[in-house]
Amino acid sequence: MTDYLATRASFRLEVPERYNYARDVVDAWAVREPGKLALLAVGPDGGDARRFSSGKIRRVELREREQATAAD
Repeated sequence: MTDYLATRASFRLEVPERYNYARDVVDAWAVREPGKLALLAVGPDGGDARRFSSGKIRRVELREREQATAAD
């Protein structure tokens, strides 16, 4: 890149109409490191912490995908 402003002005990010971040990103993490912390959910007061590994999120996503396919 020799002209940053021209490159920036002409840049277009092509995003599919339907995009599933969990499928494209979290699944890849889950395959490599299924036990790694992916989400820490806390209550409004900061308590009630719930931890979700990338593997757990992937399992839930796969189950929901199977249920959606079965419903079709």
